[in-house]
Amino acid sequence: MNKPSQRVKDILAKMSLEEKAIQLSCIMPSMALNRGVFSKEKAEESMPQGVGRMTQFATGFVGGAKQAAQGYNEIQKYVIEKTGLPCIIQNESSSGLVAADATIFPVPIALAGTFEPELSYKMGKVLSDEGKAIGAHFMMSPVADISRDSRWGRVDETFGEDPLVAARFTSEEVHGIQGDDFTKRCGALAKHWVGYGASEGGVNCATINIGEKDLFEVYATPFAAAIKEHDMQSIMVTYSDIDGLPMSVNPKWTQDVLRDKLGFNGIAVCDGHSIPRVIQTQGMYEDRAELAGAALKAGIDSDTMTTTVYNHIVEGVKKGVVDVKDLDACVLRTLQMREEMGLLDDPYIDSEKAQAVFDDPNADALSEEIATKSVTLLKNNGVLPLDKNVKKVAVVGPFATRLSCLFGGYAYPAMMGSFLQMVVDPEVATKMEGFAEFAKQMFDIDAMKAKMFKDPSLSFDENFDNYLRETLHVTSLSEAIQNELNDVEVVSYGKSMNTDDWQQRIDEALKVCEEADVVILGVGEVTGQGKDATSGEGINHPDLTLPFHQEELVKAVSSLGKKTIMVLFNGRALALGDVEPCVDAIVEGWYPGPAGARPVARVLSGDVNPGGRLPITFPKISAQCPIYYGTKTGSGYLSFTKGMPQKEASVMQPLYPFGYGLSYSSFSISNLTHDVSVKTGDSFKVSVDVENTGAVYGEETVQVYFHSLQPTINRPVMELRGFKKVALEPGQKKTLEFTFDTRQFGYYNAHNEFVIEPRPQAIFVGHNASQISEYGRIEFTGEVKENLHDRVFDFKVEEK
Repeated sequence: MNKPSQRVKDILAKMSLEEKAIQLSCIMPSMALNRGVFSKEKAEESMPQGVGRMTQFATGFVGGAKQAAQGYNEIQKYVIEKTGLPCIIQNESSSGLVAADATIFPVPIALAGTFEPELSYKMGKVLSDEGKAIGAHFMMSPVADISRDSRWGRVDETFGEDPLVAARFTSEEVHGIQGDDFTKRCGALAKHWVGYGASEGGVNCATINIGEKDLFEVYATPFAAAIKEHDMQSIMVTYSDIDGLPMSVNPKWTQDVLRDKLGFNGIAVCDGHSIPRVIQTQGMYEDRAELAGAALKAGIDSDTMTTTVYNHIVEGVKKGVVDVKDLDACVLRTLQMREEMGLLDDPYIDSEKAQAVFDDPNADALSEEIATKSVTLLKNNGVLPLDKNVKKVAVVGPFATRLSCLFGGYAYPAMMGSFLQMVVDPEVATKMEGFAEFAKQMFDIDAMKAKMFKDPSLSFDENFDNYLRETLHVTSLSEAIQNELNDVEVVSYGKSMNTDDWQQRIDEALKVCEEADVVILGVGEVTGQGKDATSGEGINHPDLTLPFHQEELVKAVSSLGKKTIMVLFNGRALALGDVEPCVDAIVEGWYPGPAGARPVARVLSGDVNPGGRLPITFPKISAQCPIYYGTKTGSGYLSFTKGMPQKEASVMQPLYPFGYGLSYSSFSISNLTHDVSVKTGDSFKVSVDVENTGAVYGEETVQVYFHSLQPTINRPVMELRGFKKVALEPGQKKTLEFTFDTRQFGYYNAHNEFVIEPRPQAIFVGHNASQISEYGRIEFTGEVKENLHDRVFDFKVEEK
């Protein structure tokens, strides 16, 4: 975003305090709608003086793209009549635009598992195209949080544990959303600045006990990459506090670090009700007027989801606890953003064109491509791909036939279904106290029931699965396997284990397996807000074992002595140490979205050779968390001795390390060559050969790690600096030539100077963080070079 123009300065100069406060306020669209249609009467109640922003925009329009686009125009007309200015519209989009009929994608952790950042760019472009078609100005993604503790319930929304992987996928999605000229597209609103995924104990919104160096070097890196490379236009700040200051009132991190050090010049908004949480939950400040002053000083440009603090701005000015200069700075940014997006000149859209954008079949194909490329083979004792002579397959487990388990919590059907379930299911309403009434106020419940809960004689889960099958043509694991294995008899049992009679259900499942040649277990965990949810926003569930007696099911099936395959649908690392020995193969399917279980079935049959790799470390037991490969030297499950990383005691080892994934082929990495020295500030090359030594086509992800030797401050055992997925026919060999910029290697030294040190670097090239094939060493020479404002977040690689 540019510096404020004279035009917007003139607009600001004419505004009263009340008008300025309105520009920083926010509501949800349903507060101005009656069954998806704009209601002036409701608008006069909810925003009598207009509003500056709307969030979760499309959730108010169950009727689809055209209805949302028409509603947008009507809302803007009303707001402009009240304030003379159009409001800014934002919408959730981490797994696709959260809107009826919009394209739904796999969860971001699955996208990261492809190790193909270009897919993130393509997805971002779809998000922006669809968002702009219905009037949205900001896509509320990517989720740029680093997640190193899978006890946290929102891991599925992230790109995993590694700052380089997260930076590449974050930056590419931002580029896809904003294009090369964001003024002609949507802006990206990345979440959640900063360290949200590092909350203590994995508890949502808890305090962040991470040192400043790690916060900046690791957790801020994806944001910094997107800001520098693609001028990311907006950021959402987290609920959590750092050194006692919640981010919504933390000028050090929202002004000094974000704006001054990283050069961010866009809009900062609070997470949903994170400003009022400061006084309600964290117990700070005398009243909301004083809180408003603190949030404005921190540069928070909007009080979302529904404003309950910034409506005290005028009061705060009168009491002397709100500085008008802070208020003006925030309002000026929002005005400049409107101008650059063209909203001051033409705020309306053509509602007749919206549905055509949503109906692009290429977007659905991209979603399935991501789902397919994310499938990761974790174990295989030779049972996969399935033998062509198999006659009968039993598919059992709570996710054998269920469809809702295939979606992340921020996918449109999962989000809307969660709120609807709170209304129609008293058990869920009790669990999520207060949310049922919230849902009735915020959404068109009658319209949602007409789509998602057609038959009251059926359970909510049955109704919802019928909705997914009818509207999105989703296929369950059992159905997908039957479709893939045409001549094989497939029998299934898919009842939930979350019940008092779970032992009876296990016995029933075993009967289904009796005559089968192979048993496939559909297991995992549900994310969202339903009664079966053990992960998701606000769901604190520190036990990472398979929930609700699924472990007992796995062990019981194992006792049958049949070939057994475990298929996982989940959004975070699970602790599988007790069940891994019980099965012959494990396939990680993540939450694939509307492609359903089809990508997994194609891997089981051998039609697809799995190429996914883990973007997050899987522990053996929950107590190992937080667990990740990039710990400081002397900590964690890896150490650095004798010039190379070494595994520590077996009790500390993960079940599956970062970057791990098997294939139906095999690969060798050899012939590492590299420059022997490089001056700080210059670039250098590293090349390596990779060969398919197996009998079938496959894809390997070559990973290049470095370790700082003899640094003046303790550094990680290993840091990923480059990676490349390579497609190879049997016997084919390729040479990969990586080019690294030494400016990628900067860090804070003991004097809090961000520098590149002229010290040696060890090079490790391998298949994953625990399987290194080639070792090298390069000397960084020259002088200590300051690097804070000259960082590089990418690398180059060529196939030869």
